Amino acid sequence: MYILTKSEILKNIYTFSYPYLDKDKKLTIPDLKKGFENFLSEANQVTSTSTDLELLTSGKRWEQLVHKFKLDQCGQPKAQKMDLFCLKVNSALNYLKNNDPEYYEIFSVVVKTIFITDSVSIPGSSSSPNTLGAIWIQPNNNWTTLDIIESLVHEFTHNVLYLDENRFGHYVQPEKLNQKQYWLPSAIRNTKRPLDGVAHSILVATEILNLRKKWNYSLDNNSVHGENSFLLRKGLYSLTMINSQGAIQDILGDRMKYLLKRAHDWLNKHSKKKVNL
Repeated sequence: MYILTKSEILKNIYTFSYPYLDKDKKLTIPDLKKGFENFLSEANQVTSTSTDLELLTSGKRWEQLVHKFKLDQCGQPKAQKMDLFCLKVNSALNYLKNNDPEYYEIFSVVVKTIFITDSVSIPGSSSSPNTLGAIWIQPNNNWTTLDIIESLVHEFTHNVLYLDENRFGHYVQPEKLNQKQYWLPSAIRNTKRPLDGVAHSILVATEILNLRKKWNYSLDNNSVHGENSFLLRKGLYSLTMINSQGAIQDILGDRMKYLLKRAHDWLNKHSKKKVNL
């Protein structure tokens, strides 16, 4: 974790879990986890209420999540294909747990439900501020374990940023976020996106690169997020575009400016071409 530290994430979770905690007990991670589950169950009513991380592949809540995420899932899932996808996602989760137990511990506090599809037209992953604690994923046939891990980390980062935004506020003029004159190139997709999506893309790209640095691996352009040089270049370019326009700066709150500065510092440190803010 880089963009938001473990301490910052736990403080955010504590803030929203506080009404559900036993104030007379010494607080533990399992207690915090339970309190956050209670918060989530009231907030969106579609994530798991179990203390265990859930892989959801069918049923009423699965159908609700497919609808909430506006996925073009074709009919009911096929058991054999879903079993294979579950195996792949479980393998990625176990890899994360074994190689970075601290990251997995926080991941499993924040993310309660991973729901899987098998016939959405474009495989991928997604999360939503309206369904905190839930992640959608549909691996492509050629995705490696590291591709799936990066997709889970990608969506986990969105979730902790949504939570951070709920606590601090990230934008002072949120009504302008979807106005097309403020759309900018994404640090991950090859498209222009609304400002909040672009800001998130920079932070996600930095988090993915930090994970690769920490674990000492790199991926090529056939991977989900592309090679390191691509993410570095795109991240810094998106930051440059944000900082070149005063009107866009006026939309960002102090908290988001702080997070983008953290991303800039990391990307600049590891890039051959330096960019000044």
